Parts: sequence; structure tokens; C-alpha cells
Amino acid sequence: MVLWSLLAFIIALIGLYSVKAREILDGQPTILIKKGEILEKALAKQHLNIDDLIMMLRNKDVFSPKEVEFAILEPDGKLSVLRKEELLPATKKDIKATVTPIQRIPTELIIDGKIVEKQTY
Repeated sequence: MVLWSLLAFIIALIGLYSVKAREILDGQPTILIKKGEILEKALAKQHLNIDDLIMMLRNKDVFSPKEVEFAILEPDGKLSVLRKEELLPATKKDIKATVTPIQRIPTELIIDGKIVEKQTY
């Protein structure tokens, strides 16, 4: 058991200090959608089908690949999605709206049915 733990520790250290080892151990991100077009060869390489990709996009609140500038499958299996600029939601800064700064941090007033007299932070 100690030997396996030591081996895992050594592998982690090698991955920490070597980019090449990290690529071999963890893998690299894969671009699955580029400028709204699905890259079918990349999907096949990752053993995914279009239905899997569409499901992962829906989990990111994207319902069409045409809305996506880039979709990248990360080594941990998660999908990162960059939507097209014109489809991003507008922020208050974009529309130059006045912003009132937050005055107070929301706190709990009652915990387990008891009134909290003093906050710890």
C-alpha cells in the first residue's frame, strides 16, 4: 500500500514539473466546435457522437452549435463553451447603466430557529 502511494506521489511530482509528462498523463483539450461548425473528426477521436455533444451543449444552456464560437472538451471530460460575441447577454456595463454598489453582505438572521445576535465576520 505504501509503495502504491509513493508511486502515485512520484507520478504527481513528475506531472507537476514536466509539461510533456502532464500531456501524457492528463491529455490535452480538444476543440469540438469551431465557428459554429462541428469538427466530426475530433468527435470521433474522443469517442463521442453528435447526440452526446448536443446534450453537453444543452447543459451549458446552448441549444444550437451555430451559437458557439468554440467548444472545447477538457481533459477532465467537461465541455467549455465560448458563445459567439453577438449572442452573449448584455451587461450593465455594455448598456452604460448606473450601478449601485453593494452596501452590505447578506447574512443569516436566524439559524436553527434562534436569532443570531452577533456575526462572526
